[in-house]
Amino acid sequence: MKSQIFYSHSSNRIAFVEKILTHFKEKIVGKILIKVNLVSHEPYPTTTHPEMLETVLNALKDRDLTVGDAPAVDLRKMDVNQSNLYKICEKFDVPFINFYNQEMKTVKSPRNYELTLSTFPFNVDYIISLPVLKIHMQCFMTGALKNAFGYLAKRDRILMHINKKDIHQGIAELNTLVKPNLTIIDAIETLIDAQEIRHGGVKHDNPGYLLAGEDPLALDMYAFSLIKKIATNWQPNSPQEIPYIHYAASLGIGNYDYQLQEI
Repeated sequence: MKSQIFYSHSSNRIAFVEKILTHFKEKIVGKILIKVNLVSHEPYPTTTHPEMLETVLNALKDRDLTVGDAPAVDLRKMDVNQSNLYKICEKFDVPFINFYNQEMKTVKSPRNYELTLSTFPFNVDYIISLPVLKIHMQCFMTGALKNAFGYLAKRDRILMHINKKDIHQGIAELNTLVKPNLTIIDAIETLIDAQEIRHGGVKHDNPGYLLAGEDPLALDMYAFSLIKKIATNWQPNSPQEIPYIHYAASLGIGNYDYQLQEI
């Protein structure tokens, strides 16, 4: 059975997010975690666009909400409380948590892959992930599956970034533990060459899309095709050549096959 991907070839974040949340409203219950991308002090498209978060918080303002992420490990002095995303949370009286400051636990997957991560996502009923689509220097692409990286303890993130642990296997295994219930990808603008401007990322005002769905693997499959249109010389040549997408499929996280529905 093909996974459903909702999309809009537009820059109207408010309209798209409101329609998506209305479509899934019966499933969005209990304690809800909104997982943003706040990797650094840089604005969108390095990090989640404030309008994305504000629209979600406004649409779900009567729910039990928490917003969270953890910055890159090399930004030891970054104060997430000074970010625009944190200020939006203050506006709606919604807590923003830094996962580094939360209780951590170490788990082993059935394949004996060990991960240490925040316990917080295990204690919620529903996870909404708000990644930005970008090229990544070490794992090719950051989108739906990669956004879970923010749950990890600093040591695991460091080990994966210096190739002491397999980052691709880590991303896939992590999604078996804390797979998002709903992912809304902002692909209106992107970064090519790298995932942050400070690392050499170049801002590009395409692809010009918004995507959403329950299957992060299928979303990354389609998202790959959007980046490839603007970064034609970018390797790999297909999403299956990205190891963490291949791993994720082998672990049953999602489907390669999808169907598109424009909204």
